[in-house]
Amino acid sequence: MATANPLAPLSDTRGKGIPWQSEPTGRLALILAYQGTAYAGWQRQPNGLTVQQVVEESLSRICPKKVMVHAAGRTDAGVHARGQVAHAEAQTRLTPDELRRALNALLPEDVLVRAAGWVDPEFHAQYSARRKTYGYLIQTGRHRPLFDRDLIWHHPSPLDQAAMNAAARELLGQRDFSTFAGAGSEVKSHVREIYAARWESPEPGRLWFTVTADGFLRTMVRSMVGTLVQVGEGRFTPRSLSDIVASRDRSRAGPTAPARGLWLMNVDYRGEEPS
Repeated sequence: MATANPLAPLSDTRGKGIPWQSEPTGRLALILAYQGTAYAGWQRQPNGLTVQQVVEESLSRICPKKVMVHAAGRTDAGVHARGQVAHAEAQTRLTPDELRRALNALLPEDVLVRAAGWVDPEFHAQYSARRKTYGYLIQTGRHRPLFDRDLIWHHPSPLDQAAMNAAARELLGQRDFSTFAGAGSEVKSHVREIYAARWESPEPGRLWFTVTADGFLRTMVRSMVGTLVQVGEGRFTPRSLSDIVASRDRSRAGPTAPARGLWLMNVDYRGEEPS
């Protein structure tokens, strides 16, 4: 599973299963981290600044032609990432490390390129992905967070972590997760397979949820978190989660948790069991 502390310092990474190539192939891959607070999500919007926009504009200043970047996941407004993966068709004489440093010099301070390099021309950041892991951070208790308030959902009362973990286990396996799909979800199927889901307490008063699946529906993780929190409050029993999912009825589930606590932790292209 992903780290229980999304606020830990970032280091260089090569990702999981990305087919890096030693020679230029024309297809560039990036591993990105960003704080999503100031952005209207990943995907370009007509009326808001997005992460895709600032990455494309910075990369296009380095390359001789305008560059379009495709990401593994279109994170919503206010959602953060430690391990977003993206690819682009690009031409440059810079080495991968020179390119990474040049991009980081151009990007805003809330966006960081953790790795850059050439990949197999068939690689696609979204369609080649086998598993994704998201995390969600909650602070409980009457003292609300201050300096990291944009990164955490504050819940003023204690939550029953054991009950929430029991409920999370009810989500494992291949299911139709229409119950947790947000409005406007334009996909052919709502069936997804969840491989792992767990709550941890990295420090007193903080709860960290990680979930790994072959894919996620729009607002699926935030809807699951909102429902699991209601289990922690005693509003639902852990066993009721199976019935809630089977109902395929969004009104049966809990509210959608705020975007600020959600993190895209990593994207796995190997398809191996999460550790």
